[in-house]
Amino acid sequence: PSELVSALDCVEEPENHLHPYLLTTLVELLKQFQTAASDEGTAPTQVFITTHSPYLVDQFDLDEVIVVHKTEGRTGCTRPSDRPHLRELLENREAGLGDLWYSGALRGA
Repeated sequence: PSELVSALDCVEEPENHLHPYLLTTLVELLKQFQTAASDEGTAPTQVFITTHSPYLVDQFDLDEVIVVHKTEGRTGCTRPSDRPHLRELLENREAGLGDLWYSGALRGA
């Protein structure tokens, strides 16, 4: 129900508490909440998930990922989708999004 929808949902490292197969279910549920909100004409819930799991990252599209990093004591954010070579790797199926995360390719500028 719309009265129970929050503006922001935060999930910290769900891979520490859920079986890997349930990570897919969690992401599906979160995406359903966002779709339901837009169908009702309300603003979709913004979701922040912190993770170190390439399996969880694999559940998202490149456009859905923002990487938050700390450099020289400052917090920065990057959108890996802004880097065409990453999109090309994914489109050619040379690597999965989780593979790119695990290799460190999604971090930094």
